[in-house]
Amino acid sequence: MDTSRKIRIGIGAVIIIAGLISQSGWWFVGIFPLFTGIFNTCPGGSCEVPAPKVKPPDIKKEIE
Repeated sequence: MDTSRKIRIGIGAVIIIAGLISQSGWWFVGIFPLFTGIFNTCPGGSCEVPAPKVKPPDIKKEIE
């Protein structure tokens, strides 16, 4: 499980718990990040974190 999924699940759980404790409707907002983390889907692909682009080393051998 990658880091972005863990973060979405954690944020969703915290929002749901805080909403239930405060007896407000905010718990409903936590369902979205929780489900996107559990099922590893995200509408529009906006939850994906792009991997850093690493340039391969330039290796040149000189033949003498």
